[in-house]
Amino acid sequence: MAWWPFRWLQRFRNKYALVDHIQTSHEVPPQPSSFTWAEEQYNKATTLRNLAKSPDADRLALLREAIARYDAALTIYTREGSPVRWAMTHYNKGIALRRLAGLLEEEAHLDTLYKAITCYDAALSLFPSTLTSDILAVVRQNKGAALREVAELLAREARIEALRASIACYFEALSLCSFEASPDVWATVQDNKGQALFTLARMLDGSSRREPLQEAIACFNATLRVYSPEHSPTDWAEIQHSKGNAQFMLVGLLDGSTQRDALLEAVACYAAALRVYTRGRFPSKWAVIQCNAGDALHALADVLEGPERTRSLQEAVVHYDDVLSLLSALPFEEQARIQHNKGSTLVDWAEMFTKAESEEKLREALPCYEAAIAIYAHEGSKPLPLRIRADCSISWATWWVAKSRVESSRKP
Repeated sequence: MAWWPFRWLQRFRNKYALVDHIQTSHEVPPQPSSFTWAEEQYNKATTLRNLAKSPDADRLALLREAIARYDAALTIYTREGSPVRWAMTHYNKGIALRRLAGLLEEEAHLDTLYKAITCYDAALSLFPSTLTSDILAVVRQNKGAALREVAELLAREARIEALRASIACYFEALSLCSFEASPDVWATVQDNKGQALFTLARMLDGSSRREPLQEAIACFNATLRVYSPEHSPTDWAEIQHSKGNAQFMLVGLLDGSTQRDALLEAVACYAAALRVYTRGRFPSKWAVIQCNAGDALHALADVLEGPERTRSLQEAVVHYDDVLSLLSALPFEEQARIQHNKGSTLVDWAEMFTKAESEEKLREALPCYEAAIAIYAHEGSKPLPLRIRADCSISWATWWVAKSRVESSRKP
């Protein structure tokens, strides 16, 4: 069987003529019998790893056997005697370990991710002298993705450190590939870098969020040069959603016209994403984006005046009502948050009316707050996080304010 170490690159549509990239002249040929055995182990490992992609397969057993066979191949493929095969086997073992990590819990999950990163580092120690820069970029992108997954399992400071290491990997990957030469690889790295930057921004405080958010938006804009609604609709919609989230988070760090522009951009991104993520095909995703669009429109109303403000508030309520028609698709805290936000939007909208019309809007707001409070009360037997308890308190307080305003509006 021919040596095809790069089957993992099929995800990039078999774009590269990979055999031409391998420089094997400096390798010491192994004994035929041992070489054949190691090649069989490698090929079986890769087959097992691919079989583990099936949702119906025993993924845990298949991945563990794949890793064992990669290890067996490494008893023949040495760094000195077969550097390319040694590096590629480590790389593919890293892929299998990363997938295995996703099936494990707690310490085993984290430990397996670290083992995957060690494999990537082993491969990277030889790749610059053996493979083209495009393939080296893919390896660094995979290491960056593993570091992002590690970050999710760590406490705050360690998580920030892991995210910065991940971003550094993506930065190095982008220095090795280009939009013109490898648009698919380039877009994948840009997307992952943007996601890591956005996650980092969420971990930071105050104005320190601004730079990573702006960089994340730049990455998403770059990715949209490759993804289109015609050729890759779900990828395109997901980037639009991510860009909208980054724009919305950035709003709090801006002022004046720049704040308004960021909100308008966020609303446009959510609207674009909803062209693909429809209620019928993607109900859960549709509900999340509808809620985000409602929040962005509500915030936009705060920087508008007159008819534009009224229209923005009205559109926000429409989005919330749409989500409430599919509330079961969301976690309970999201259900309560949507009810609360719809109530708050109606309270703000009430300010745009005369006394009688204002009372009507306030009356519409009260059941929203009551529903939010009821949802929290229903979950009261569970230990609620501090943030959710705070949200519940806000709902109570706002309900009382709205109720008092209704009662005062009745007075002559």
